[in-house]
Amino acid sequence: MVAPEISAVTSAMGATTKLFANIDRVPPIDSADPSGLTPEKVVGEIEHKNVKFSYPDPPRVEVFKRISLVFKAGETTACFGLREEYRDLPHRAVL
Repeated sequence: MVAPEISAVTSAMGATTKLFANIDRVPPIDSADPSGLTPEKVVGEIEHKNVKFSYPDPPRVEVFKRISLVFKAGETTACFGLREEYRDLPHRAVL
């Protein structure tokens, strides 16, 4: 039978379209733009409280559900798997 294979190919083509749309999407914050402000010295800490985050596609699938993070001065912290959208969250408090 050829029908299941055609269905799988059609599904893969649809997934490819979504994948390339995400790759080609221009984020609202350009992290590669050198014209932004750069502090000479950073003192203190950054605290995120009750962060709620979900990727644009699929919508409403929350990755973070009210997570709180503290980034201490002088330490290096990495958050793997996050994209640019995390920096422009509508529901977060940066203290």
